[in-house]
Amino acid sequence: MSLSSIGRQKRSRSNLWLPIIGVVACIAGAIALAVISTILSEPETNDKEGITVEYGLTFSPSGFDPHLNRSVELGIPFYSVYDTLIYRHPQTFEFIPGLAERWEVSPDGLTYTFYLRQDVTFHDDTPFNANAVGVTFDRITDTSDPETISQKARVMLGAFEGGPYAGYTIVDDYTFQINLSAPYAPLLDSLSQPYFGIASPTAIANTPRTTYQYHQVGTGPYKLVDFTPGTQIILERNEDYAWGPAYY
Repeated sequence: MSLSSIGRQKRSRSNLWLPIIGVVACIAGAIALAVISTILSEPETNDKEGITVEYGLTFSPSGFDPHLNRSVELGIPFYSVYDTLIYRHPQTFEFIPGLAERWEVSPDGLTYTFYLRQDVTFHDDTPFNANAVGVTFDRITDTSDPETISQKARVMLGAFEGGPYAGYTIVDDYTFQINLSAPYAPLLDSLSQPYFGIASPTAIANTPRTTYQYHQVGTGPYKLVDFTPGTQIILERNEDYAWGPAYY
């Protein structure tokens, strides 16, 4: 048999396999698309039953009370439990409305006036208003117990000894003013962070300062269901949430 005829036979045999390989490739592609389609459609099909998302923190902070403890890890769960007076847009970095619909700064920079939303309730059905904001600020600035002095929020507010924070004024049910003794440029940025999440005054009044971290109540898109130190934090969707910032 000549070399040319052997070459023709090999080519003809390989040509026979091409349709088979093509069919197998099509079947494999169809299976892959079906699997991807199933994965992508799972959230929609499971929506009625609920979806669970698990996230592992990098480390366990000394405490999980954002008003008292300091850790970047606190922002991960507690941006979900609490709303803040204002937010900072994650793309533009502009300050945008949160629990405050708008705000004004006096020409001398000493008075910040926040006009609050009137359609918000806490997870325990307590109405949100200026008094609730005042209760949260009182909790943050409380120095009566050295063991539970705010580790970060107080400093960010400028409420440390000699700082510019000079208290607040409740103008009416939905108007809250922060008073300063000197201009304080970081104030708005501080108020947009979870250390200033506004808490239910009912929960604060009915829970000891040292154990509030286990029973936190905010107005955010998720409710705190359980906190077991070193093990888990369970959050549950707040079905009534309808006042999130624009970028939500």
